[in-house]
Amino acid sequence: MTEKKPIFRVVDEFVFKQIDNLKNSQPYSDAMRQLNSLPDFQLKLVNQISTLVLVSVPLIIFIVLVIININFNSSLQMKRDLLAEINNHSAAQKQLQSLGRNIISGAALATKGAFSRQVVNSISTSGGNKADIRILDFESKPKDGIVKASGVVRFSKLSTKVLSSFLADLVDRNKFRVSNLLIKKNIKDNTVNGQVELQHYGRAPEAQK
Repeated sequence: MTEKKPIFRVVDEFVFKQIDNLKNSQPYSDAMRQLNSLPDFQLKLVNQISTLVLVSVPLIIFIVLVIININFNSSLQMKRDLLAEINNHSAAQKQLQSLGRNIISGAALATKGAFSRQVVNSISTSGGNKADIRILDFESKPKDGIVKASGVVRFSKLSTKVLSSFLADLVDRNKFRVSNLLIKKNIKDNTVNGQVELQHYGRAPEAQK
């Protein structure tokens, strides 16, 4: 496998090769003859200028290459940072969408009737009776295509098993959120009474199109 030469060594070899080619050229020989005919002080001045130029050229090339390398690395790092930001934003957006699907229901409960039907359906699924619950308060607030429905449900004479299943069904299947829960146990018949404050977020009909 061929070993790569350092870039500055390549530059130096190129410069010295060009200098050798220049020395071997006819115009250079003619110019040297004319220079040799100059007075000593003029010849000394020309030699100093030539030396300065020969020393400066590699230095200038070196500085230019360093600047190019710095700009390239800076641009590359900027692209990497930008790509990292894009990836982070994409990951955050996916996480937010996933979280939204877990919190926001596909259909909004914009009316008290729709809210009541969902609650009644949950109590029936849990083995309770719709006569055991009552909707006390209801409020619906649409904003940015999302409808926030809030309501207070009073329950009575529920077994702890039915209540647990009722709340689980509301949260897991119907995507309600329990913001407050008050329970009072009736020791005589081993049932519970109380009320639960529920919130539900759903997409407005126009937002689903």
